[in-house]
Amino acid sequence: MGIPEWEEIAIPEGFGPFRLLYNPPSETVIAELRSIGEQFSPNQLYTRQKDAPKYEPLNVLEPMVSSESPVTLLGRPMLFYLSNRLTKREEEGFSGDWEGLYSFDLQKRTHLKTADKDAVPISLRRGVGH
Repeated sequence: MGIPEWEEIAIPEGFGPFRLLYNPPSETVIAELRSIGEQFSPNQLYTRQKDAPKYEPLNVLEPMVSSESPVTLLGRPMLFYLSNRLTKREEEGFSGDWEGLYSFDLQKRTHLKTADKDAVPISLRRGVGH
């Protein structure tokens, strides 16, 4: 059973707030949600405009694909975030493959992949899922 107050604003069951950001030009709150349930789920980003009653997911949710580490611009309605595809390991835990760096226009609600692992020089990949 979820938390009723969170359900009212569309925070999905099994998740809780981890990081909150605010983008002034679009008057939007950006919430990075973290798994708090018994079953692990990757972090997800949700947005809520100033007068909206509920949060909306930034992406169509894929079961083991994260949207995380958001950064927003104070002077433009833009958001940048990372995405990883997670895989359950046979031993304990998960491993991740970097999907990419994305930009998101908070007014038009459009995504653009800015970089992916094929665009990152091999010398920098060690910290990006390799």
